[in-house]
Amino acid sequence: DEEGVLFDNFRVVDRGRFREEELEALLTDHPYPARNPAQNIADLKAQIAANEKGVAELRKMVAHFSLDVVAAYMG
Repeated sequence: DEEGVLFDNFRVVDRGRFREEELEALLTDHPYPARNPAQNIADLKAQIAANEKGVAELRKMVAHFSLDVVAAYMG
């Protein structure tokens, strides 16, 4: 056995809802639970927020420059 929580195929956000209660249970209900599940959850929320901001900025670029131009620069 390895220390740490391993989970596979868990949907963190479902239909726009962050599944915090289910995630906390997943992080704590194991032989080797997460040491600081609140921090892990906060980190995931921050990562999701950063991704959402990136999506919004890409949409702005596409609206301004067109999808073809943005795709060409992204390679």
